[in-house]
Amino acid sequence: MRQVRIGAILSIIYTVTHTIVNLLYVPVLLKWIGQSEYGLYQLVGSIIAYISVMQSLLSAGILRYYCMYKALGDEVMMENTLAISKRIYYVFSLIVVVAGLVLSIGFKKFYQSSIDQKELREAQIMIMILTANIVVNLTNFVYLAAITANERFVFLKLLDIATTILQPVVIILVIRHLPYAITVVGIQLIINLIVAVTRLIYSKKVIKVKVIYHGKDKALTKSILVFSLGVFFAALADQLFWKADQIILGKLYGTTIVAIYAVGSQMYTNYMTVGLSVSGVFLPKVTQIYNKEKNEEGLSKIFSKVGRISFLLAALILCGFTLFGQEFIALWAGEEFSEAYYVALIVMIPFTVDIIQNIGLTILQVINKYTFRGVMYFVIALINIVGTFFMAKYWGMTGAAIATAISMFIGNCLIMNVYYKCVAKLDIKNFWIEILKMLPGILLTLCLGYAIKLISISNIWIELLVHIILFVIIYSICCYFFVLNKYEKSIILNFKNKIKRMMRKNYKGQE
Repeated sequence: MRQVRIGAILSIIYTVTHTIVNLLYVPVLLKWIGQSEYGLYQLVGSIIAYISVMQSLLSAGILRYYCMYKALGDEVMMENTLAISKRIYYVFSLIVVVAGLVLSIGFKKFYQSSIDQKELREAQIMIMILTANIVVNLTNFVYLAAITANERFVFLKLLDIATTILQPVVIILVIRHLPYAITVVGIQLIINLIVAVTRLIYSKKVIKVKVIYHGKDKALTKSILVFSLGVFFAALADQLFWKADQIILGKLYGTTIVAIYAVGSQMYTNYMTVGLSVSGVFLPKVTQIYNKEKNEEGLSKIFSKVGRISFLLAALILCGFTLFGQEFIALWAGEEFSEAYYVALIVMIPFTVDIIQNIGLTILQVINKYTFRGVMYFVIALINIVGTFFMAKYWGMTGAAIATAISMFIGNCLIMNVYYKCVAKLDIKNFWIEILKMLPGILLTLCLGYAIKLISISNIWIELLVHIILFVIIYSICCYFFVLNKYEKSIILNFKNKIKRMMRKNYKGQE
């Protein structure tokens, strides 16, 4: 239990660290390798992402069956589960290598009209390096699954945090002498190898994981593959949806516009990471309500409660970005990336619905109705590809963002709400009534935010920081008095009382 608690705290630290490092790392990377090389790096990353989904294919299946046999105390089946999975991953690794070679050749043919020959050659080498990176992950995943199943979350999260900090530091030190996109992916491969070896040693030496093949088990192999297909399908749909824009823009306009679009995508990616952090902690509660209480009304209540709390956080970020995002991007990445603000904002607005209803996906998993979402997302991803191709032709990167926003609105705002109401039996009407009650107070803070922007300070960085701090203070005050209901205020008061009790204990301890 201690590992779980500390792991949860480290997960929060990792999320914050990852966000901060990204914000610091990108402008430095842009400065040293330049706009075109950064665009090439993002473009190749978007393409190789379609192969990288192979990494997630067996993840759910291995964890499920390894944990099941561990709970039963069946060491032979635990060892065989890992051994069979490892053999399957060897086959997948071969498929990945072939796919990498095909992509490398196909990249040159597809982009030869929009990218120069030097960048094409560099991109082909980068694809092969990233392919090798995926193979390293595939052959190492059984050990990652074993560490996770043994609940060694502290080790995993500390390793994640260390990698998140170490990788950009090493990259920045090296690209000062070798300012190329290929340098970045080369260092990523080396660090990934170090991480893989660390997991391997920890698994074998510390938790004594054994990967021993005890013979064929067709039933187990089939079960692992079938159970994992849903995760794989969702991951593939996710890559189709989020990576297609950069691939299409690269074909139409080259790497420079991809770099600008990628800066915008950094903004809405960070919005997703922070915004979705609220709903993840409610899985045990949702499971309890459904399995023990069989209470549909209880699920609707938690859907609305978590939705309101998620909206408070999402609205703070969205309003803050609306007010100060353009100035931040100009200072952070440079004036030439100003259009990235509109790319980010166009996508962030409809994605807010997904953030505030993300607990609905947890509910669908618990009631075993999640498959529809994966299929729907796949169809919407295809619509987004078609829409992006045509709209980007006329309106460039802004057109690509609009196509993504429209697709998201159709899928997350319309189709999923109908599904939540008709199949999951959630009270969608009450959910949106609760959200609409919050809007006047939120809009008030947005108006006051525009007044804050009138405050002028000679140093532009200090001015931006002061504006943001003042906005957060005003947002917090307005929300407390005009937005929060009694339940939400009680959460704040209980937290405040806990802090007071902790301070009293510390004070008495010192006496």
